[in-house]
Amino acid sequence: MSKILRLVGVVVLSAVTANAASIMGNGAPYQEYKGYGGSFAVPYMTKKPVLDGTMAAGEWDGALYTEWGPSDLAVWGEKYGFVQNEPGAVRADGMMSQLLTSTQEDPSEGLTDLDSYSRLWAGWDEDYFYEAFKVTDSVYDVTGTQDAGFWERDGFFVQLDFGTATNNFCLLAFSAMPTGSARYSIYAWFPERSEPHFFGDEVDFFDGTNSGFTLTDDGWLLETRASWVMMNKYLPDFKVKSGVEFGNCYHTLDPDGEDGFGGQFQFASGKNQGDPTEWARWTLVGGPGATAVENSTWGNLKQLLAE
Repeated sequence: MSKILRLVGVVVLSAVTANAASIMGNGAPYQEYKGYGGSFAVPYMTKKPVLDGTMAAGEWDGALYTEWGPSDLAVWGEKYGFVQNEPGAVRADGMMSQLLTSTQEDPSEGLTDLDSYSRLWAGWDEDYFYEAFKVTDSVYDVTGTQDAGFWERDGFFVQLDFGTATNNFCLLAFSAMPTGSARYSIYAWFPERSEPHFFGDEVDFFDGTNSGFTLTDDGWLLETRASWVMMNKYLPDFKVKSGVEFGNCYHTLDPDGEDGFGGQFQFASGKNQGDPTEWARWTLVGGPGATAVENSTWGNLKQLLAE
């Protein structure tokens, strides 16, 4: 009987947030991304992760999980068609590989999942949008030639659209390095204002945004938190609560020892990455302000997954 009740909780949760099942999958292939209507449910995190780059056991339990890389793009493109399919520009609706081959990488690994494969855990609370980003990467490279050239260093960046104007969004880049190692370890840019900010120069501007980094056996790991106050500094009416939805797309950066732009992999960006209306929608669920049904069914789902 208890199992039946827990299963009923999952069904009710699906009715409340139709994409919530994404938390249960392993992310391959592409979690049938369009099957969720281009939307992801981001759970409330009652336990705050420690940003030390280790992902301790249980630390990210309950977070949304998804993953992406060249093998997922190949499956997705074959199933739904490629928008582009040429070296350095392979795009299907929602994903694009701009990975390039490098003399520093094994030719058998270039442009494959061993070259760059991303795993994401995401959650939220009243203060932060939390993301753990674990990347398989065959060549570790953070030796970019220019301060503002976040695309020249291993890491990732997100574009978060909380408003309606075309350029009314925040670009936030985390380089795969300790925050104290360079002024550009975290970089924020507001295109509508042509306004760049470097963590090493303006720690206070970032309002608690931070990261923890470590190298892994096959790549690197960043545990991050992005301050809602910082990301919405120019949208004073933005209120963080359950049910809030915003546009978001990801870019895993992979220079592989090359000067200038060395390549990247995009996720959740639609057919036209430059159009914010095509970015995936991310919805905050659970936590304070959620309905009783939403809170109880999230609890049931976590219990079911734990057993």
